Amino acid sequence: MNNIYGEIDVLREKLNQLIVEEEDFQEIYKLSTELDRLILLYYNYDLCNSQCIDS
Repeated sequence: MNNIYGEIDVLREKLNQLIVEEEDFQEIYKLSTELDRLILLYYNYDLCNSQCIDS
């Protein structure tokens, strides 16, 4: 799991760089928000699966 957190941090840092460098801030923000939503869905799914397995 720590590896995934590291990858998420790297991706967010790259997104932050794009936000600073690019003029299309709204598109980058939209992609960033979508990424956050997908990450939350992934971890909620993963948490549910581990709780079901532990039961």
